[in-house]
Amino acid sequence: MQLTKNADRPTPAARRPASATWLPVFGAAILGALNTLSFAPTPGGGWLELLIIAAAFLVLQGARSTAGAALRLGAFGFGNFVTGVWWLFVSMHDYGGLAAPLAWAAVVLFSLYLAIYPAIAGALWYRVSTGVGWRSSLAFAAAWTIGEWLRGLMLTGFPWLNSGYAQVDGPLAGLASIVGVYGVGFATALVAAFGVQTVLRWKTLPNPAARGASRHPQMKARRAARAAEASDAQAMDSTIPHDAAAPHPASGETLGANASIERVAEPDRARVTIDPRPDDPAAPSEPTPTAADRAQRPSRARLAPLIAALLILIVGMGASMIRWTQPAGSPITVRLLQGNVPQAMKFEQAGVDSSIALYQTLITSHPADLIVTPETAIPLLVQDLPAPFATTIRQFADQTQSSILFGAFGDIMTNGRPTHIMNSLFGLTPRHDGVYEYDKHHLVPFGEFVPNGFHWFVAMMNIPLGDSDRGPALQPPFTVKDQTLAPDICYEDIFGEEIARTLRTQNPRARILVNTSNLGWFGNTIALDQHLQMARMRAIETGRPVLSSTNTGITAMIDASGEVAGRLTPFTVGALMGTVQGMDGLTPYIALGNWPAVLGSLLILAGVAVRNGRARANSAKTR
Repeated sequence: MQLTKNADRPTPAARRPASATWLPVFGAAILGALNTLSFAPTPGGGWLELLIIAAAFLVLQGARSTAGAALRLGAFGFGNFVTGVWWLFVSMHDYGGLAAPLAWAAVVLFSLYLAIYPAIAGALWYRVSTGVGWRSSLAFAAAWTIGEWLRGLMLTGFPWLNSGYAQVDGPLAGLASIVGVYGVGFATALVAAFGVQTVLRWKTLPNPAARGASRHPQMKARRAARAAEASDAQAMDSTIPHDAAAPHPASGETLGANASIERVAEPDRARVTIDPRPDDPAAPSEPTPTAADRAQRPSRARLAPLIAALLILIVGMGASMIRWTQPAGSPITVRLLQGNVPQAMKFEQAGVDSSIALYQTLITSHPADLIVTPETAIPLLVQDLPAPFATTIRQFADQTQSSILFGAFGDIMTNGRPTHIMNSLFGLTPRHDGVYEYDKHHLVPFGEFVPNGFHWFVAMMNIPLGDSDRGPALQPPFTVKDQTLAPDICYEDIFGEEIARTLRTQNPRARILVNTSNLGWFGNTIALDQHLQMARMRAIETGRPVLSSTNTGITAMIDASGEVAGRLTPFTVGALMGTVQGMDGLTPYIALGNWPAVLGSLLILAGVAVRNGRARANSAKTR
């Protein structure tokens, strides 16, 4: 009798037709498109996202190469981005004047660029992980997190549609104050992977309740091997005496009379093992599993990843009940203005004149401790403000004890001429001659600065802020009575780490966050809801209220737990009034930023890679 090791079989991908190979890629792209529904304005989209990412991980399981894994998760990302940020077409075509085919081509190319990062995540997962199990699930969550983090970092970053944002109204939102939006994304991917792990284990492990089925697969394999051995031994009895030595079929070594050959079936190969015969008095006795063991072991293996997923969800929901910050100072009254100035006329002379008259009326119509206008509400350099407007709002601030924060353009004068134009906010404090200034630091590519080599592209559009200068990374807060405020402008509030860094280093530390935006560039699209969702995430991460004043919407007041306390209807003219309580203290996320999520993910990937590398090395030695 001779046993030989079977040659490796061709992978399933090698035997599939091209249509079958590409089908999972198209499926992944469709899942990505569906994932856009997980984000605002879908209520409770966090639960939907868990199901969609689980389905994406299931599709990823079928990859047979690094390139295949990258292609599948990259397709998922492309489907998500091309449907989730399609509103860029509105800014480029409707307001930038770019021809429709070129604008759509730009959206597609930008989405392909963004899809590189989930593709990197897919490749990382495939390289360090094998099969379906605990290490595979952890590696998927870690690779997913690194991909999202890189997307928010490279080329000034674009963290829009990070998976953690969908959890603002989901079960994992509470984790944001501890590990930030990237940590929430890690938890989302891990719960989804554990769900897939549960389903696949349920399918592959035997059902202990099945009538007539073996409840202990290892015992069943051993019984089958011993039955085959007994048959072989009976056939050999006529020619080989029991006290003779027989050659080992694989290596040529001899086996004693008290040795046997056992066949163990595996999915992709056969291996030879040598066990003591049961009748050998020196052989250790094998414990016989009890009926309870046979019934419980497979069930425990099935349920373990499900239990782990449920624990993460419970921790996420429980974390939302923790209050890391405390009320500080006296509440202040606030009025957030929304002018709804049409974007098409905003920078024309008629639009400028209309904006000045409109916001002068809105500002002076009612006093409040703080009055905030949208980004570039007055689309002029600050030194070019008409004297009647400047005098009127200064007198109103002094007479009513109202602090005013309004948007205009700042500059640096050289030889009497403006040479550095900045997107700025200016603050007036009652009975104080000085003017507070905040200059936008994180600029929008193509909208506020032109990357090298792309001036030709921006020249094709009518964008008045095509090349602005940036302000310093750290700027002082604006003080209103005994409250301190940290302003940011539009795009800046999607970078949670930068806001956390500001709060870590400010002295005194801001207790309220203020964002001013002009989302009129994107029309009446989901961009408005997505932006509000990200502002809510900043409130959860920092444990501070967020005030959002926009030109066309969504103007809102958000409390320190991320709940919307009040909002204006988009594309209406109005003022949102309310009372806001400042909050002091540090959340873990403010103190540590993104590093726990990023370093933790890197360590997991390294650990899984080392562990699986050792396992493969040990397996090679035993062959």
